[in-house]
Amino acid sequence: MERIIVVGAGVVGSATGRALATVGHDVSFVDISSERVERLIADHFTASTTVQLRGGEVVLISVPTPSTGAGFDLSIMEGAIATIGEAIATASTLVTVVIRSTVPPGFSQSIAIPLLASRSGKSLGEGFSVVSAPEFLREATALNDALHPWVLVVGSDDRDGAERVAAAFSPLGGEVHLFPNATAAEMVKIVHNSYNAAKISFWNEIGMVCSAIDVDTNAVAAVVSKSAEASFNPNYGIRSGFAFGGACLPKDLDGLIGFAHGASVPVPLLEAVRLVNHTMEHLPS
Repeated sequence: MERIIVVGAGVVGSATGRALATVGHDVSFVDISSERVERLIADHFTASTTVQLRGGEVVLISVPTPSTGAGFDLSIMEGAIATIGEAIATASTLVTVVIRSTVPPGFSQSIAIPLLASRSGKSLGEGFSVVSAPEFLREATALNDALHPWVLVVGSDDRDGAERVAAAFSPLGGEVHLFPNATAAEMVKIVHNSYNAAKISFWNEIGMVCSAIDVDTNAVAAVVSKSAEASFNPNYGIRSGFAFGGACLPKDLDGLIGFAHGASVPVPLLEAVRLVNHTMEHLPS
């Protein structure tokens, strides 16, 4: 079992730490909020407002990375990493630092590792390793999702560190995906949420078209979710680099866009789908 310190005890951090404690890990929390710390202590966890490391710990960072409108605000994350780096300076053995928060691809390599090195005075592989293990928790059901994950994504250049983190989480279950670098794991997370956003936006757009002709969108969606191969085949359409073709897809997409325009309903997402396909058609082979 591991000694795990969760830095950031909000929804994600609290759920993750509590879940890991159920499988026997020695879990403690660090948060800047004294109220959160007091609640965790009342629940019989070790919690503090300061980071203290002896060495050998797994440190999970689950702090907010809010949107700036054009990317992520990484100031809180960078502050947490700097603090952890200072604590690593006096740690006796290697500390495994795990980025649990959502960050842009390349963050671990370009920001986390140099910052930890500068604040700790130690080098990657000597005083610390860095692993990406993004969370896939829904806010309303975070603890249940943490206790029963459907997927575990772990990426790092340090194979031993990645396997250590995967082993810590593996008793909770879920399909394990190990990547040879943190960037790939970071990419999975933001694509995961962007894919969900695209699907929601698709049905919002279809809903506007249905409303214009007095058709029940929910009834349409209920059938399409079972009839369209993209809804039930996880491998459908995921091979990138190819335009869609055949007799049906381009024709019916054009038809739906034309119909929507005739009904005075804007469909920018469907138009973007067509544009991307046309772009792929004209890429050099």
